[in-house]
Amino acid sequence: MKLSSAIPSGNDDSRSCSQKLFGVPEKPPLEFYEPVMLNGRRVVLLPKSVIDEDQAPWKNALVGQLIGKKHCPLILRPWEKGIQAISLDKRGMPIWVKLLKVPLELMSPLGLSYIDSWVGKPLCLERDSGGFGKANSVKIRVEIMRDAELPSQIEVALGEDEIVMIDVEYPWCEIAKKKTVVGPKQK
Repeated sequence: MKLSSAIPSGNDDSRSCSQKLFGVPEKPPLEFYEPVMLNGRRVVLLPKSVIDEDQAPWKNALVGQLIGKKHCPLILRPWEKGIQAISLDKRGMPIWVKLLKVPLELMSPLGLSYIDSWVGKPLCLERDSGGFGKANSVKIRVEIMRDAELPSQIEVALGEDEIVMIDVEYPWCEIAKKKTVVGPKQK
């Protein structure tokens, strides 16, 4: 069907084009309120009743924000008055990182801090298990910056002669295992 045949022609319908195409009500529930002068500036002055009424539907809402252009991650936060999008240009983003095959001698807050510092700034260990999961794995919350490299393995030198490889998983995003860069690609 052609678009032109979907829109009635002639004067048989007095609705506007947007009303015909999108079902916009003939009389939108909008009204004009004259701005006022406040301290020499023209401003919109909202009565408290309008502010309270407009905020009511959002009180129990979650606000979601995708970070980056691809598949991950999605950040959910409770709605609050004045909520703004999180900008990774100004601060980092906390994520959970799972370390696997960690030698037992490194399963301490100090050892894990060194290892996870490769990914970002360590924040805390997973609460449920005191931070330590299975004998050689642990989940740690880390703050990463935009465009952070997310490795699938971290090479750790135990002195000059011994190297161990720590596997890294990102529970929030399977694609990160392939050294994905978080955020838009730089040109």
